[in-house]
Amino acid sequence: MNFIQVVLGVTGYRQAGHFDKNCRDPRGTQERLLRRILELNAGTEFGKDHNFRSIRTIEEYQRAVPKNSYKDLEPYILRTTEGEINQLTMDPPSLFATTSGTTGTPKYIPITKSSRRDKSLAMRLWLYHAAQDHPKMFDGQILAVVSPEVEGYTQSGIPYGAESGHAYRNMPSVTQTVYAIPYEVFALEDYESKYYT
Repeated sequence: MNFIQVVLGVTGYRQAGHFDKNCRDPRGTQERLLRRILELNAGTEFGKDHNFRSIRTIEEYQRAVPKNSYKDLEPYILRTTEGEINQLTMDPPSLFATTSGTTGTPKYIPITKSSRRDKSLAMRLWLYHAAQDHPKMFDGQILAVVSPEVEGYTQSGIPYGAESGHAYRNMPSVTQTVYAIPYEVFALEDYESKYYT
């Protein structure tokens, strides 16, 4: 058992217990989460436009907030890139993850501290359960290819780039040690150097 497995075992066991408890009441868990999100974001422009303050149930939410495409959310996102606050979330974005733009203009996906925290928790839970089922999964190294964390800045100074690079740069240094390729290689601008280093 290596150091990462020990850390995952200690932190993952407690988090997995909490997660498993919530899974016994999925509807109640989802309702509590929805209420928390609505309360936290009722003061945003999106929250005001969809009357978050008056929503009490999942069904009311479904009626008040139709399914959205990126095009529906784009005005809020663009205003955020220009420096306006509290558009989609009260939690300001620390990064805009960008799509490749293969089907048109690249899209900007706001990444906030709370969304990073939630994603990190989900990843730790997944890794904990995967390590339980596959104890040798950390015996070797991980070969991952990521893109640069920062490729530029919005006009309001918020960085944009690859979520994969951002996740890599913000993982604990002990976790980075199991990756076969250091981040500095992914940050190289010359493609030939990057992929043949």
